Amino acid sequence: MKSTRVFSFFVILLMAFSSQAWAQDTKREIVVSPDSDYFGFDLRSVENVSLDQCKQACLDDNSCRAFTYNTNVNWCFLKSDFNQLIAFEGAVAGKVVEVSTEADLGAPPQLDFLAAAERNRAVQFRNDIANIAIGSATGPVSVLIDNARIALRERKYPTALRWYQLALKRTQGNAVEWTTISREVSGWLRTNRLYNRSLQSLAFSAALNAYGWSRTETPRASAITAVAEALVQRRQYRQAIAAYRASLALKEVPDTRLAFAQLRREKGFRVTNHAVEADSTTPRLCVDFSEDLAKSGTNYEDYVTTEGTTNTALTVSNSRLCVEGLQHGSQYKVVLRQGLPAQSGEVLLDPVDLNTYVRDRAPSVRFTGDNFVLASAARRGIPIVGINAQKAELELLRVGERSLSRVIAGSSFLKQLEQYSASNINWDLGESIWKGSIDLQTERNKETITSFPIDEALPERKPGIYILTAKAEGEKRNSWDPLATQWFLISDIGLVTYAGNDGLTVFANSLDSGQPLANVDLQLLARNNQILGTVTTDERGQARFDPGLMRGSAGLAATVLTAKRKAKDTTDFVFLDITRAGFDLSDRGVEGRTSPGPLDVFTYLDRGIYRPGETIHAVSLVRDQKIEAVTNLPITMILSRPDNVEAQRIVSTDGALGGHEAAFELPDSAMRGVWHLRVYSDPKGAPLSEQKILVEDFVPDRIEFDLASSATKLVTAAPAPIQVKGKYLYGAPAAELDLEGNIRLKPVRNR
Repeated sequence: MKSTRVFSFFVILLMAFSSQAWAQDTKREIVVSPDSDYFGFDLRSVENVSLDQCKQACLDDNSCRAFTYNTNVNWCFLKSDFNQLIAFEGAVAGKVVEVSTEADLGAPPQLDFLAAAERNRAVQFRNDIANIAIGSATGPVSVLIDNARIALRERKYPTALRWYQLALKRTQGNAVEWTTISREVSGWLRTNRLYNRSLQSLAFSAALNAYGWSRTETPRASAITAVAEALVQRRQYRQAIAAYRASLALKEVPDTRLAFAQLRREKGFRVTNHAVEADSTTPRLCVDFSEDLAKSGTNYEDYVTTEGTTNTALTVSNSRLCVEGLQHGSQYKVVLRQGLPAQSGEVLLDPVDLNTYVRDRAPSVRFTGDNFVLASAARRGIPIVGINAQKAELELLRVGERSLSRVIAGSSFLKQLEQYSASNINWDLGESIWKGSIDLQTERNKETITSFPIDEALPERKPGIYILTAKAEGEKRNSWDPLATQWFLISDIGLVTYAGNDGLTVFANSLDSGQPLANVDLQLLARNNQILGTVTTDERGQARFDPGLMRGSAGLAATVLTAKRKAKDTTDFVFLDITRAGFDLSDRGVEGRTSPGPLDVFTYLDRGIYRPGETIHAVSLVRDQKIEAVTNLPITMILSRPDNVEAQRIVSTDGALGGHEAAFELPDSAMRGVWHLRVYSDPKGAPLSEQKILVEDFVPDRIEFDLASSATKLVTAAPAPIQVKGKYLYGAPAAELDLEGNIRLKPVRNR
């Protein structure tokens, strides 16, 4: 019952406001129809009056919408509404129309803050309303709207939607009526805090169509306000703010101004959050805004002041502004001044005061990196970086060599482990071999390094990989938070691998001396932990696995290479994850060549660009896998045009020292573009080498000349021979060029 009263009161206020605002800019006039009668809706009657008196009586009564005047008896029947006009001889029917006193503004401009898809949906909504069948709903519009309100109170939303659609159908093209219905629906949604997409869509589309029909200032401004209210219900606050601004630009209305100001403060450009990032070396205060900040043309130091220090800097990234240069254990007051701009053009409406305290850094520990091989000859200590931590709680785990492939194939290898992953290694893949704590060096809010003596916790090494986890003593953390994790093993064996057509070549060297290590047992393990192959290094520290072992897939894919060697009193062990990418230097300009097959052919040209009619000189060098010259091997060199049509073919059999030379003459009508020179040992197979050649009509813009003369001096009585040697800067001779020059003579003083 309470919600019904609230709704009714809201509707009365809304209709009163709409009627009052409209009445200020309109006047009521009477339109009459002779020999006609408006049937029904009788309000009251006035006897013994003239037609003009009947008209004035209706105009003076705001509840009068129409009348019927009986000329035979001079009676005036006032009516609250009108619907069906019927023929009635001797009667005059009249209806009240609202006539605007404002100037016609013409067709309304497009609302650019709305997406084209939204405008298109409003047009479709208008078309759908026009095609609705009225059926038996022939009563006045006020009755249809009353039926919609009753359905809303009873929470019968589809029924209410239908009654509103019928009311819109009956008032098609009437901007004022559609605006009133839109604002009524938006107000009901707001009052009842209801999210109903169908009603929201009706309110928005009705308002947008009302705007399209509006011709004068007041109904147009009211329609844009209705658009804004509907956008608020759809949570499109940025567009709603723009709509309110457009309405106020057209006409200043106090209620619209109030709603606009309230929406800007609640949903406009504003501070949404702020936080102190105290756990970094240089703490800072970061403020989050509801929109992106202006990217250029703004000096934010004019809008931000910091009390407590002058040594600060500001950084801006998207919707975040950070005050850098704060100190731990200090208190600050940061003021964001009014007018701080956003990228959209909005500004901060009110100053924002932020009182913050930068606490000390939370106790924490970490390791320095993911390098996990410790040289056995060096001092074996693992550095622990601590921050405000008195002690670190440690646990040492070991994964044996037979479980390495399972660990590497998983997702946690060399990653920071959380509590679950560490427990899984302990129970399934390995074992926990030591637990304890270590006192850490401390310096307030600064990183300190303490070396963990691994030999004391690991007096006897076994083959496998070790995992050391750490956390600050008393540190509160969730089970899914990562622990500080250091993967490591201790070995003097360093492995280097090269994968090629001849298989996997392995070199083993001492990490201490760099010398080759002989008699190192190597095992190649598959993903399913099967041993693919076993070899032993020779005196050069070299060993090779057959190519077929590297071609497995799925469970038989090569995953881990292990190396084992008997040392003085222990077994030296190391492994290599061969699934990881090798060291890539391509981003440093030394990408290298693709590994060749049994034959390696290198082809080069005398230059890279030619003109039609010139000769292409090509040389190919053929080498085998040992980089030795391949002789007595005929090769075929095919020159193709840009359209991939073969132009010339030369078969070279004189491969002295594996070198082949060929000359291709380009015709004067040679096709311009990129030609290709391909070298084959078998023309039906793939090319062993390929070069691109550019054929163009070009004249180089730089030429170098060398001048020489056999004459020791120049005299005017006799000509002197001068030799000119010219070449283009790309190396080709500068031939068949016309030359002219000047000789300047000047006296030389002899002492």
